[in-house]
Amino acid sequence: MEKRKEFILSILIVIILLFLSSCIGLIFKYWKFNESNIIIVYVLGVIISAKYTYGYAPSFIMAFLVSFCFNYFFTAPYYTFRVADPNYFIVFAVMTSVSLLTSGIANKMKEKEKQAKENAGEKDLLLELTRDLNNAREMIDVAKISINAFNKYLGIDVGCAYLDNDERLERYYLHGHDNVFSKNELEAYDELMMMKNYSKDYIITDTYYDFLIRNGEGKILGIIQISKENSEVLDADKINFYIL
Repeated sequence: MEKRKEFILSILIVIILLFLSSCIGLIFKYWKFNESNIIIVYVLGVIISAKYTYGYAPSFIMAFLVSFCFNYFFTAPYYTFRVADPNYFIVFAVMTSVSLLTSGIANKMKEKEKQAKENAGEKDLLLELTRDLNNAREMIDVAKISINAFNKYLGIDVGCAYLDNDERLERYYLHGHDNVFSKNELEAYDELMMMKNYSKDYIITDTYYDFLIRNGEGKILGIIQISKENSEVLDADKINFYIL
């Protein structure tokens, strides 16, 4: 649903930019500016479209539509899609190619900017987690810091079960989620802790993903539990970064 809204918004932006570019072009035409100036206005519209729309599709659509708009408004016979001068086909081809190229470059730059922000956010997260974990005195403090990080940076609630001094699972919940770990689950996980050869990094139940926390020697120290509904906000890279 979110992607659909983003696509609809992107199409509206494309329509508005096409309208504005055409209006500016008509003003240039009235002032008898050279056609190259009008083409530059359309290409600028394509660049702006790539900057403020979501994904490649809208800006690529914009790149193709600018040639049709230029043909309709600025080549004889006017206000039709017929072309009297065959030389304009070359103009359309070059115009579309330049628009696609600039659109692709703008989208790549936008992706790199987004990635840079994500990397900066992950760096800040690591620094904050490291500082907070260094100040943790007990295991419950570590659990609290960990699940608060999920809530703060990913906007999801998780459960955390960890081993006590007797190597039995204790429970800790974020925001009082008393339905995270059942008694039967804890008993099953207590048996799991005794398995030295369990190699998987997670367990899948009907409603949860349970990610195992291990130390450097591979010993299981606890479990982070995320509901399947909440886990949809995490892609594979985020799961690897935040959990595994």
